[in-house]
Amino acid sequence: MEHANLSRRRVRSTLANPLEVIMRCTRVILALLTGLLLPSAGGAHADRIVIASDEWCPYNCEPGSDKPGYVVELARHIFEKAGHEVVYKTLPWQRALQAGMDGDVTAVISVSEEPEGRQMIKPREPMGLYQVAFYTRTDSNWQYDGVDSLKGKAIGVIGGYSYFHALDAYIARRPDKINTNRGPTALERNLKMVANGRLEITMDNSAVANYTIVQSGLEDKLRLAGKNPSATTLHLAFTKEQPNTAHYARLWTQGIRRLLESGELATFLERYNVADWHRE
Repeated sequence: MEHANLSRRRVRSTLANPLEVIMRCTRVILALLTGLLLPSAGGAHADRIVIASDEWCPYNCEPGSDKPGYVVELARHIFEKAGHEVVYKTLPWQRALQAGMDGDVTAVISVSEEPEGRQMIKPREPMGLYQVAFYTRTDSNWQYDGVDSLKGKAIGVIGGYSYFHALDAYIARRPDKINTNRGPTALERNLKMVANGRLEITMDNSAVANYTIVQSGLEDKLRLAGKNPSATTLHLAFTKEQPNTAHYARLWTQGIRRLLESGELATFLERYNVADWHRE
């Protein structure tokens, strides 16, 4: 209010020169408009970015823990550096996907190139790879060489889980040789059954399986016996139903590339025993 009074006094004192009054008024109006249109000196407006998925370590783990998942840690590092708040919550997978497509959350973790992924904004930089890896006991010499190499083997799978088309079809044809575990600890149970000799082979996304093997203390009992040659990228995918999400996707890409160039990305990944997908 004090500044407004000063401006009025200044105008009244120069009424003898109408042209100068007009010029000064014009400058004041332009300054006010500029202040309204430009962001504050502190930077862009801080947004609340809500990211969600079902727990799938090492990408995203238990909320509130000291290891919430490397994607969660990367998102916080990148977006908080830009002045935004990141909120991570867990939802069942299908609900998380629907929430992303409907705009109820800002982004969904681990979205692939499948149809649902095409309904969201995927940054140019992915958050990792999905590649199915096969595991046996360390005393086995079996090596994966296509789904036909699984014939006659006792295999552990996760109920309701889709691996890749050829393997899914094989599992559907050979239920007599398939042991199915379900629930959040299904992978761990399958790995332990292989380690104990009750199963010969199990498989999962390599990053997830490797993390679970280390967490379960099975490194000396299990070996990697090959991978499906085909890998697909996974994304922190942003909804199209909220403002600024294309900007967030660009921030993610810029942040990952900056961390890759500086070598800091490796620090985030090493905490979770994850290989850098840029080098695979």
